[in-house]
Amino acid sequence: MRYSLLPLVIVSFLLLGAGKEAGKEAEKKWCELREQTSRDSIKVLWQLEKIDGKIILTTVRGQETHVTVHDQSCSTQKWLISNKQAHTDAVARRAGEYILMKGLFKGKPIDEKVAVDDLPWYQAMSLSLGFFSCSDQTSVEFWTLRPDDLTPHKMRAMKKQSEYMTFNGKKIQVQKVRVSLGGLLSFIWSGEFWFRKEDGMFMKYQGANGPPGASETIITLVQEKPWENIPATTRGNTPVTIGGNPPATTRENIPDTGGNTPAKTEKKATVSPT
Repeated sequence: MRYSLLPLVIVSFLLLGAGKEAGKEAEKKWCELREQTSRDSIKVLWQLEKIDGKIILTTVRGQETHVTVHDQSCSTQKWLISNKQAHTDAVARRAGEYILMKGLFKGKPIDEKVAVDDLPWYQAMSLSLGFFSCSDQTSVEFWTLRPDDLTPHKMRAMKKQSEYMTFNGKKIQVQKVRVSLGGLLSFIWSGEFWFRKEDGMFMKYQGANGPPGASETIITLVQEKPWENIPATTRGNTPVTIGGNPPATTRENIPDTGGNTPAKTEKKATVSPT
């Protein structure tokens, strides 16, 4: 079975350094990325919003839409995944040392409670690790949910050397970050990210999209548009439409499982891909 940690978690980033008080101003930003394998080349489009102390990322990749909601440290608080074609409309929500999952996933109803611990949850790695790349930390451990089966995995990220690359004809300095499964399983899967040193912008990912021996995937930033203010009258009221794709779910429609709602089943967290 493929270790499909990649398609969801690579397609986002955080542009840091805005320096504005939470709730005072709302902003949004658009970007386009390109996911390339030996067989396919896929365009990934997204919208990033900073509003009311939250960082909200909406990503459209083919028929699938993801919405991740983060706190100011870029730890994931809520993640919604929807895909009509795959009969999926589910939400995961952080509740202390648990992640609660509810909805429809690949045509089957889910209502589960996954035990983790107090480590942060980074569902959109390229967003959360962009924050990490600008911090004083040299390494960080975190949880992520595997998007093809929703199993939790403990991960580890380590800063490597600074490098230079060219973007839009300009030479920029980037911070390299290596990500792997945690503990003794680190040899099973790993990938490398590059973030712009200036602000934590995701620039590139390179690694296997599957088990050892699987073909390599490269994801790069193609273009970015400047931040723009969101008028107060439209905040949270307009659907996200990206590049002609169907509107993605707005944050007002993200279901809330409620931190105190009893879950029907409980999975024991494992860092081993299945």
